[in-house]
Amino acid sequence: MRGRRYPFRPLLDLDCYRLASSREIAKRTGYNDSTIRRWRTADSLPEQAADFLAVRAGYHPGNIWPEWWTQ
Repeated sequence: MRGRRYPFRPLLDLDCYRLASSREIAKRTGYNDSTIRRWRTADSLPEQAADFLAVRAGYHPGNIWPEWWTQ
């Protein structure tokens, strides 16, 4: 079973990621640069990664993706 997916774009609206390259986001989060680029290009994040990236930025994922609350 595949989990829910969330758009990558809302992360880029956050101050901490707004001007960051994929490489910078990878460095800050511990994800591989190619993984960040793939998610960014597809504008699609797996649920677990969305949660991690949101928390890493200091937010609850529901504050970034309102649909998070409708699970």
